Amino acid sequence: MKKVLKWTLAVVVSVSLGMSVVSCSNDEGGNEIEQRSIKSVKENHLEKDWIAAHFEFTESCKGAARFAYQVSAVHISLKGKNFKAVDKYSLKEDRGTWLLDNDVIVVDSEEFGQSFTFKIKELKNNSLYVDVIGHDDITAIELVTFTP
Repeated sequence: MKKVLKWTLAVVVSVSLGMSVVSCSNDEGGNEIEQRSIKSVKENHLEKDWIAAHFEFTESCKGAARFAYQVSAVHISLKGKNFKAVDKYSLKEDRGTWLLDNDVIVVDSEEFGQSFTFKIKELKNNSLYVDVIGHDDITAIELVTFTP
C-alpha cells in the first residue's frame, strides 16, 4: 500500500511541476499566431471558401433584420470569376460573378439582379474585412476561411 501511495504522490508532483513549466500566459501571446496583412490584394488571395462571421449595421437596421443577418451563417465560395453564396440558416442560394478592381470587389448577383460593392479594409491569410458600400442595412463584414 505504501508503494502505491508513494508512486501516486510522485506522479501527482511530476504532473504538477510539468504543468507549471509548460503553462503560458496570454500576456506572452504563447498561443496566438501572428498573421500579417496582405498588402497587394490579388484575385488568387480571395479565391477561397468564406464564412460571414460578423456584421456591422447601419443605425436604421433594427431588430428582426439584425437577427436574420446574425443567424444567417452565409457561406461564400469565390472560384474564378464566379461566386456562390448559401445562407445556411434559410438555405437560400445566390450565384453570380465577381470582379476585383484594386481594393474593391464588385459582385453581380443573379438572385437580386443588382451589384454589390465591397471595399477591402484588411486581408489576412484567413480573414477578410470589408466595408459594404451603399447597403441599407450593413456597413461592414468580417469573413473568415479555413482554406489555406
